[in-house]
Amino acid sequence: MQCRKICIVSHQPIDTLLYGLRNPLYSARQNIKSSGLAGALSDFLLYLQTLKIRQFRNISRADMRCADMINIISGMNGSGKTSILEAISLLSCGRSFRSKIFSSVIQDQQDYLSVFATASDTTLHTTSHQKQSSLGVYLAKSKAKIMHIDRRKCLSAAVLAKVLPVKVIAPHCFGLLDHGPKERRKYFDWLTFYLCMDFAATWKEYHRCLEQRNSLLKRSHINHQEMAFWDKQLITLSLLLQDMRTKAFSQLLPVIMEIVAIFGLDQDLSIQLFPGWNPHKEMHDCLHESFHKDRLYGRTTQGAHHCDLLIKHGHLSARDKLSRGQKKILIYVLHIAQAVLLQRRYQIKCIFLLDDLMSELDDHFSYLVYQYLCNMAHQFFITTTDWQRLTRLNLLPQDLIQKNDVKVFHVKHGVINEQL
Repeated sequence: MQCRKICIVSHQPIDTLLYGLRNPLYSARQNIKSSGLAGALSDFLLYLQTLKIRQFRNISRADMRCADMINIISGMNGSGKTSILEAISLLSCGRSFRSKIFSSVIQDQQDYLSVFATASDTTLHTTSHQKQSSLGVYLAKSKAKIMHIDRRKCLSAAVLAKVLPVKVIAPHCFGLLDHGPKERRKYFDWLTFYLCMDFAATWKEYHRCLEQRNSLLKRSHINHQEMAFWDKQLITLSLLLQDMRTKAFSQLLPVIMEIVAIFGLDQDLSIQLFPGWNPHKEMHDCLHESFHKDRLYGRTTQGAHHCDLLIKHGHLSARDKLSRGQKKILIYVLHIAQAVLLQRRYQIKCIFLLDDLMSELDDHFSYLVYQYLCNMAHQFFITTTDWQRLTRLNLLPQDLIQKNDVKVFHVKHGVINEQL
C-alpha cells in the first residue's frame, strides 16, 4: 500500500498546518484560481433576480422574475412547488436537498436538466455599486455535471455554496432532534463551512484518512506501522475540525438562546458540542482503547465523524421531553439562529427556502417566524397550498406589495404563473 504523507509542521494557523504532496487547502484554492473565481469566497450573492428551470422533475420550462424579499409559491400537492426550491438548492450546492440521485430530478424522457439564475449582492432598490452575476448548473443522466459562475466553469460545488448561501427548512429537517447524529452534524457543519474557509478541504482530507484506516481495519493482518501513520493523521485532522467547530459553536449558542427567549420557549434548554470521542481523554488514548472494537466492526468508532450536538431539556434529551410541536419550533429557532449569526457578525444574508411552512406551525408561531424573517430582510421562497392564509394573518403588508417586495406564483402541473 502506498501512503500519501502529510507533513505536520507545528501549532500554526490552519493555513500552514496541512502541507505536503496532496495539501487539501492548497489544491482547493488552486481549483478556485484556475476557474477564474479567486474572489468568489469573499463576494456573496444575496438575492436571486431571475430563475430559469428546464426539465427539472415535472417542470418542463419555467422563467421567474423574483421579488427581493417574499416569494410565495402556491399550488396543490404534487404540482411542482418544492421542485422550485430544489432547483435553487441545486444552484447553491450542486445537488438537490431531496435526492442524491441525479436521474431522479431529471424530467422523465429527458437526458438532462438545467437551472440558470441571475443574482446580485443588493436588492433592485439599491442600484449603486450593485454586483450582478449569473449562475448555472447542468446535470445529465450520464452523471455529467457542469457548474458555472459568470459563464466560467466552477470546479467545486463548495465555491457555489460560498457564493450563494441558501438555508433550507423542509419537512426532512424536522428529524434533526429525532434522528441520529448525522443530521445534527450536517446542520452544524453548514455554519462551520461559512465561518471557517478551510473547513471543507480539511473535512475532505479527514475522510480520505478515515477510509484508509477503515481499509486497514478490515484486513486479516494489520501492518501496525501503517496503522500508526493513519492514526496520527486522523488525530491531527480531528483536532483541526474540532477547533473550527468549537469556534463556530461558541458564537452560535448565545444567538440560539436569545431567539429561544424571543419566541417564548422554555428556557430550560442546554446544548453541548460532543467532539466524537471522550472529551476528558486524549484522542490517541481513545483510539487505542477502541482498537479491538474497531477491528471487530471494521470501522473507526472514534473521531470527528462522530461529532454531535447534545440538545437537552432539563436532564432529559430534547427528543424525549419535547412535544412534536415544540420540536418543530425549536428546529426553526436553530436554523434561524445560524442565519442571524452570519448576518450580524459577517454581513452575510442567506436565501431562505421554506417548504410548506404554514402546515408545520400553528397560526401564532407562523406569525412569529414570518415576522422575524421579514425583519431580517432576507430573500425567501415559501411554498404553501393556501397563500390566502398569509393574507388572513396579515402577513402580506401593502407597503411591501407596492414596492414589489412580494410576489405570488401559482404552480399547476409544473406550469408556473405569476399571480401577484
